[in-house]
Amino acid sequence: MADVYREEARDLPVMAETDVVVAGGGPGGLGAAIAAARSGAQTILVESQGCLGGQATAALVVTWSSSWRGGLYGEICARLWKDGAIVKPTSGGTDVETVKRLFDELALEAGVSLLFNAWAAMPIVEKGRATGVIVESKSGRQAIRAKRVVDATGDVDLAARAGCPFHKGRDKDGLLQPSSLMFRMGGVDKSQAVEVGSFEDNVELGGGGAQDLARAYSDRGELPEFVRHTLVYFLPATGEVMINMTNIPHVDATKLQDISRAYIELRRQIPAVAAFLRAEMPGFKDAYVVDSGWLLGVRETRRIVGSYILSKDDVMAGRRFEDGIGQALFAVDIHDVAGDRGTSAERPRRHYEIPYRCLVPENIENLLVAGRPISATHEAHASLRVIPICIGIGQAAGTAMAMSLEDHAAPRQVDGAGLKRRLATMGVAFED
Repeated sequence: MADVYREEARDLPVMAETDVVVAGGGPGGLGAAIAAARSGAQTILVESQGCLGGQATAALVVTWSSSWRGGLYGEICARLWKDGAIVKPTSGGTDVETVKRLFDELALEAGVSLLFNAWAAMPIVEKGRATGVIVESKSGRQAIRAKRVVDATGDVDLAARAGCPFHKGRDKDGLLQPSSLMFRMGGVDKSQAVEVGSFEDNVELGGGGAQDLARAYSDRGELPEFVRHTLVYFLPATGEVMINMTNIPHVDATKLQDISRAYIELRRQIPAVAAFLRAEMPGFKDAYVVDSGWLLGVRETRRIVGSYILSKDDVMAGRRFEDGIGQALFAVDIHDVAGDRGTSAERPRRHYEIPYRCLVPENIENLLVAGRPISATHEAHASLRVIPICIGIGQAAGTAMAMSLEDHAAPRQVDGAGLKRRLATMGVAFED
């Protein structure tokens, strides 16, 4: 039997009481907190990093895609475009520092109370109802009492610890998509360089196709074993690009040892990737590494079991639902779990809707999930996991929480059709 240490029971100070507490300030939590506060709910957002945005900021994921129609995501892109802080009007190439400040502004304008460098460690659950969260920070271990709780941790840490059922990885073996670490390069002559925006983009670089060259370098041992693709994204700043080429399989980002190993290995890969680009990419002769993400790029961990499980068939058919929370369009983009065979990407025939029921976990009341770990299959998750869709999911979760407070009803009792109508008034687009 493993050695254990029994922690003494103790009384925790209640640092705040609120209508809604949102655990996690990534894309899903950002959307949830802003929507709840705009709808009149007193809202506290607890974020473990020093900025909002998660993958969109701390992980340096600057390419967002035009995968969600309207709503808060459209508002964000419009403000970035106006400020010259996004390369493409609705699909990214963002200036990360501007994004961080904008997210602060949007949250504060809505009236959200922000807590940074604070970890939502445990849910408070009483008689089957979520009634707050336990927060760990420099101020110690404290409690926040709340009428409603949104789990936007990215890994449904709170829902899982509350006993909600969940799935992890693909059904047959539980294996997860690989993780990555974005990094930025400066000193690039973008008049000569080319943007390589997808795994299918085998643009000619002079010495060969961008993807062919990466595989050849990897086969020769001049790139790390699992680095077998080329992805280069232009940024607004002169001479700067973002690189998405590091890769590590067999990482479960709900496990501390795996996360630590991933950071070390991915940072170790960066010099070889930079050398490859200087050798093969036009305009990179004098390029240098500026920085790398301080948050691991995680594609997949847990997924809750909700009142409805979104399937690949739903996604590919572009299915509509009475309780749809918005319309998404992104490929079923599955990176090889073994790390060495690229990706498979199947594009839906039209925009699909995500049912509100996918945000409602089993076994607990007053809790909703926002972001990528909603109730979906491994394949459907591979489409909905991207930043714009997660912001949209969050907007729906925050709006639903406010509606449940208005109606004095549990979140699972919120009228999905009514939520759809409310979201439409907020600019979320529902098109035939």
